[in-house]
Amino acid sequence: MTKTIFITVGEASVAHHLLRGEFWRKLLAGRNFRIVLIVPPSKAEEYRKEFSGDNILVEALPSIPFSTLERLMLFLALNALRTSTVTLNQMRKYLTTQGLMRHIAFFLKRGLWFFLGRSRIFQKFLRTAETFLPPHPSVGQLFERYHPSLVFSTVAMFAQMDVPILREARRRMVQTIGITRGWDNFTNSGVMRVVPDILLVHSRFAGKTAQKYQFIPDQRTIRVGFPRNDWFLRKDLIDSRQDFLARLGIDPKKRVIFFGAMEYFWFPRDGEIARIFNNLVESGKLPQDLIMLFRPYPGSTGSMERIEGLRYVVPDISSFTKSAADVWEMREKETAHLMNSIFHSEMVVTVASTLGIDGIVLDKPAISVGFEAGPAPYWFSAGRFLDHWSHWQALLETGGFRRADTAEEFANAIRSYLKNPHLDFEGRERVREQFLEPYDGRVGERIARILLKKLYS
Repeated sequence: MTKTIFITVGEASVAHHLLRGEFWRKLLAGRNFRIVLIVPPSKAEEYRKEFSGDNILVEALPSIPFSTLERLMLFLALNALRTSTVTLNQMRKYLTTQGLMRHIAFFLKRGLWFFLGRSRIFQKFLRTAETFLPPHPSVGQLFERYHPSLVFSTVAMFAQMDVPILREARRRMVQTIGITRGWDNFTNSGVMRVVPDILLVHSRFAGKTAQKYQFIPDQRTIRVGFPRNDWFLRKDLIDSRQDFLARLGIDPKKRVIFFGAMEYFWFPRDGEIARIFNNLVESGKLPQDLIMLFRPYPGSTGSMERIEGLRYVVPDISSFTKSAADVWEMREKETAHLMNSIFHSEMVVTVASTLGIDGIVLDKPAISVGFEAGPAPYWFSAGRFLDHWSHWQALLETGGFRRADTAEEFANAIRSYLKNPHLDFEGRERVREQFLEPYDGRVGERIARILLKKLYS
């Protein structure tokens, strides 16, 4: 009987990081098994055209409605994790909702955070209770139709798709391998409700936080690296500086500062930082040959209004679409554009975006900005990320990022790195060791080998 692997593709980033990279090529090489990609209905037709083939099927999984019990499980999982990131999430929700119930909900959340947020016993109870939730018919039908031998969950904490599939696999005693979407998920996404048989982690930091906050033992994890970093090590995607900047309408004689904006939902004031930069150049506090290349978060173009008409800021929306259905779809062309944007810059500036780490992959100095143009309530300020995002705090502790809490500190950091880009090199090395390794261009290949070994074991 032909063996079958289920691969969840609940987010477009999975297609970018895995299916369009070395992982997919290695998995298909010499293949004698069936692959079923499980995708949202909105992406089914597109992915069938791009990925389906001989014994490669694409199945749409309709949106799964949460039952009352599932909503309760999600509430418990999201709040019973004692990290400063969860505190920030709870405060934001409290301050952006109205009515009496918000006070009651906040009290319950803080109680869960304080009393159960570091409880190994509670996490074990939660994961055991998860297995008793009623199965979803649409998920069960997929298992009945294909009888998979292995499930690869690519966004293992995604409640809408991956959690129900992992739960069904556990119920049917099907082998599972999982990986999280990002390097911060073990501190910001709550309790992992279903732990795969093998959990792939991106880095030493991810493995450490999986053990510390999720109580997942080392022997259950395998450190593989970031799949997206395989792209960043492809030198064939780098264009000449003159050609790349010409496409953006930037004078090649200018020195470029790359700015990676955050999601507009989280921080809508990135444009103010660009305006401050523009003022610093105009006032002579920064050199006149500087240009900021401002890259908004995919789909979050609201901050673009704040940078209109700025002489020393160039907006960059050429590497992704504004379409909600296609917002994260990055293929080779879009990825090459992002790589060149960073590679041909002097440094990377962000509040707290992963693009800062991408800059370090390409050996660029990085600045983390903790201020905005005017006073802001703390829980809506830039500084809250630097103080309360657990993963970002750990990143800053390496010394690989310069923190700038005022416009003056921002200007000083830029001038320092322009004068000596090797400053803080030791800190950036610590970022690589703790947050990036292994990054050898073979992450996708490594993941494919693990899947194949598990499939035939």
